[in-house]
Amino acid sequence: MAAAGGSCVLDAGATSGLFAGERLEIWRAGVETYDSDFLRLGEEVRVGVVVVTAFDGSGRAKARVAEGEALPGDRVRPCKGDPSPAVTFRR
Repeated sequence: MAAAGGSCVLDAGATSGLFAGERLEIWRAGVETYDSDFLRLGEEVRVGVVVVTAFDGSGRAKARVAEGEALPGDRVRPCKGDPSPAVTFRR
């Protein structure tokens, strides 16, 4: 992921199965979280959500940050248990 402001470019596109309106979770590696007893919970942390808005000619998806933050090097994964339906765009 490459991020700038409230938008980002993903290293994946329609050929990877992405579609306009799809929500993806943003995950950041190298961040350790601890619970109240200071037990380690994991190395990757969910830091936000992006929504795919368009595709460029090089096979990459453009997305907007819908929640949290996105930084270069973050990874995205499909949202699990997303209660909201996928949004489709019409021209």
